[in-house]
Amino acid sequence: PEDCVLKFEGGSFKNGTLIGSNTTIDAYSYIFRNIMIKGTYINDFYVEWWGAHSSKSNNEIYINSAIKSLGVSSLSITADERIDRILILRGCYEITNTIYLNSYVSLIGSGTFSRSRWANTQSTIIVNFKESNKWIIDISYKDGTTIPYNKLYMENGDNLYNANTAINISNLHIKYKKGSSKVFGGIRAAYTIHSKFTNIDISAPVQVGIAIIYGGWNMEFKNILIYANNCGLYLGKLVTTVTLNNVYLLHENIGLSSTLEILNTTK
Repeated sequence: PEDCVLKFEGGSFKNGTLIGSNTTIDAYSYIFRNIMIKGTYINDFYVEWWGAHSSKSNNEIYINSAIKSLGVSSLSITADERIDRILILRGCYEITNTIYLNSYVSLIGSGTFSRSRWANTQSTIIVNFKESNKWIIDISYKDGTTIPYNKLYMENGDNLYNANTAINISNLHIKYKKGSSKVFGGIRAAYTIHSKFTNIDISAPVQVGIAIIYGGWNMEFKNILIYANNCGLYLGKLVTTVTLNNVYLLHENIGLSSTLEILNTTK
């Protein structure tokens, strides 16, 4: 029914599709297991509902599950499917592998932005990777396979990449856990139409900070602080109408291989 409240007090949903109609969800814990979210909802969504927690070391599993449940991966969808979802991160989340983006799902941290590299006022993603040839937040091919980590260029991407239309990534502090491999890239996306990247502190030094590798317009980058060895902000083919406001790109030698690693698959 329309305008109802789903209140969870220890229960959960498993395997299926939840279709809302101006529905409100009242919950504080792990309530969704293999659930697809459709329809309309009054409230935002929280990664804890999919099992993420500050006590876990592999939160990418639960964050990716939430993004898959909420988002779409194609530009060829109906108007009813084009509903912006906001996924809230409200603490510190350690990850051991990549978070993958979908269209119409925004990753929003709680707190406010500070230019200080050491500020802890935002939600924090703590990177603890074993391999360096990774992106912290990335896009995938439409069949779900991963893209070569050093690919920043393509001739024709219409049928290659999952889209990242209408996303907003904001209020995130990304840093390394002691002992983690220093990874290749921070955030990589494509088809970032009507998208915003705001209040982001990538103090985990990387080779490439943020890369929009194909087809973005009407984008805003605001309050960005990136430590990168080679390229802080990369805007690729057919990326136009971009606003930059208070963007700081700082060089830091992090001991990874040379720029040729990027140029390998970049024209």
